Amino acid sequence: RGRSRVFRQRGSRVVGCEMLVSHTSGRTARRLGLATRKGFTLIELMVVLAMIAILATLATPSLREFAANQALSGATSDLLGANMTARSAAISRNERVVVEPMDGSVGWTSGARVYIDLDQSDTFNSGDEQIMVSQAVPDTVTMNASPGTNCTPMAMFVYRPDGFLFIGGTLGNGGVPFKSTVTGRDSCVEINKTGRARVCSVGGPGPAC
Repeated sequence: RGRSRVFRQRGSRVVGCEMLVSHTSGRTARRLGLATRKGFTLIELMVVLAMIAILATLATPSLREFAANQALSGATSDLLGANMTARSAAISRNERVVVEPMDGSVGWTSGARVYIDLDQSDTFNSGDEQIMVSQAVPDTVTMNASPGTNCTPMAMFVYRPDGFLFIGGTLGNGGVPFKSTVTGRDSCVEINKTGRARVCSVGGPGPAC
């Protein structure tokens, strides 16, 4: 009987071990099954990538137009700021101040220079005091060949000490018309004879020229 008890105890240990191994294997299998279900198949991944590519293709033109319009707004804002600075300097310094393109052969797309015309020659030279310069406009911005009636293109702007705009020996109005080569939107920096500057457009957003 003693031997049979020992055998039974040993036998129960063997059965218990087998049950433990079986239970552990089942839990491991279930874990592996859950891990497998959390992943993606190759087909699912390809479908997601195709959807991303389609959405990117649809969004590209809109992003390009948005960037072009922002470039146009930036170009007009820079030139507007240059003219406002020039007028303010003319009044505060009681001097003649000029705004002209950085490169006269290229025009306003080359950027703008603001300087105090100490010798009143309407030409920047070593005797003048440069106040500021603005960078060239982006490649997507060009001069508008068909501006509004109130946006007469001018080669330069001269501000008298009282802040009024002096053009060709007399008071007058002028402007610089820009246009986007991508969207066709136009924008003009318009300056009246009192020296007041604003941004306007023909058929576009904002005040009309």
